[in-house]
Amino acid sequence: MSTTFFDEKIKPEDIPQEDKLINNKLGTKLANLISKELGVKKSNIIDFDLCLYDCQDSTLLGIDQEFVSSGRLDNLASSLVGLHALINDTKNIEYQTSINFLAMFDNEEIGSTSYQGADGQFFGNNLERIFLTTDRNNSQEKNSNFNFNGDEFMACCSRSLVISADMAHGSHPNYQEKHQNEHRPYFHEGIVIKINPNMRYATDSEGSSIIKEVARRAEVPVQEFIIRQDSPCGSTIGPIIAGKLGIKTIDIGIPQFAMHSIRELCGVCDLEYYRRFFEEFYSGYEKCVGDLILH
Repeated sequence: MSTTFFDEKIKPEDIPQEDKLINNKLGTKLANLISKELGVKKSNIIDFDLCLYDCQDSTLLGIDQEFVSSGRLDNLASSLVGLHALINDTKNIEYQTSINFLAMFDNEEIGSTSYQGADGQFFGNNLERIFLTTDRNNSQEKNSNFNFNGDEFMACCSRSLVISADMAHGSHPNYQEKHQNEHRPYFHEGIVIKINPNMRYATDSEGSSIIKEVARRAEVPVQEFIIRQDSPCGSTIGPIIAGKLGIKTIDIGIPQFAMHSIRELCGVCDLEYYRRFFEEFYSGYEKCVGDLILH
């Protein structure tokens, strides 16, 4: 790497060797900028992770401002509405017999095999520790001897449900051949249940039935997406969670354009549908499943 020195008063031989190392790795101007922003000497920067992203604000587009244009909609859109719904649900927490979670993972686009990814041990380990703490507290309240075993945690997992909320490829008017005619996710027409016979998505008919009932109660329309059989199918964390923890998992999303581009597009109505769906799921899942079983 060649290094350019813009300050004529500073000669290459006058720069300490440790500063030259970071200059060579980052380039002089970027190294100076990071040093200035952090308020540290360049020689104190041992190593770094550098991520570049679009820093423009999200905005509304369209004749009726019906579209959201933003960076990283995949998958901050799901994270936003999920977090909003979970916070709003805290008012009902004293009446619930189950525990609501929101897990947001790194590294999904590169396979999830990392310390903080869904294919690591972090989520399962902490889920079990939370269960252990909750079960211990319940036992102490009943003045009984606490005797936790792994079978109880596995039984809890088998009674649980995970929604893998990722975005979905909307049917683009210029590339309609990319979708099956009967399974095109359209903007402003609700959340998308994602199905794949090779289980690249974790959805099955039982889980899909639960999603449809939750959506009906939330007055949210539902679409179904199945990728063309002659096209490759991406995956989500859904099959990973289902396979590692034995928890029934359903893959859903909302349509968007330009997935993985620096700027992405989705529908305002679909974000509202998404939010309403999650609020109903967090607050009414137990009753929903109970009613389905009775029927």
